[in-house]
Amino acid sequence: MVLQKVDLPATTVEPNVRRLIGDAESRLQRYYDRSVLSEQQRVGRSDFYQVAEALAGLRVVLGPDPRFAEWGSGFGINTCVAALLGYQAVGIELDPELVSYSRQLATDYQLSATFWQGNFLPAEARQLLDPVDRIWITSLEGGEVYAAETCSLQDFDVIFAYPAPGETRFLFDVFEQFAAADTRLISFHGGGEMRVQQKVVVRGAADGGQQ
Repeated sequence: MVLQKVDLPATTVEPNVRRLIGDAESRLQRYYDRSVLSEQQRVGRSDFYQVAEALAGLRVVLGPDPRFAEWGSGFGINTCVAALLGYQAVGIELDPELVSYSRQLATDYQLSATFWQGNFLPAEARQLLDPVDRIWITSLEGGEVYAAETCSLQDFDVIFAYPAPGETRFLFDVFEQFAAADTRLISFHGGGEMRVQQKVVVRGAADGGQQ
């Protein structure tokens, strides 16, 4: 299995999506303003408009009712955008307070987004982490949510992840090993870089190396 870049059709962010993002960003800023969190502890902000464009572009090429999961959904903004765009959207977040804020955002916009409180890593994925490389890595605390929700990572068509510094390779390895073939991965990185990739099967030498 390898990750292959996905070229998306040109799309624009619709006004209703812009309204949701603008309001949600204001709520997030108010949360920050009254919190005592350090900069390192604060929820990472992806470019929500850029992610919305990618989700809209994928929505054009995917089949009906695609399933979306956000790894570490924080305030739930990307998950709510996905629901607004017609995805069956699930946000997975370890912090119960952030799950509560996310659910309120979905309720206020009458969205069917679902938020699970727990760890987005499949239990078996934790063995992929090399302790030597640990700089600042996704929390290994809390139980995984998939068994509790009677599903697996392979049930999702699109995954969104915002790797913290030093954890990109680890999260990519998790995706490659546990997501289903053809699943798309949207990942946001420092400096405003966003990647959209697809997990594809590469045939081995036994069949002549054809793809």
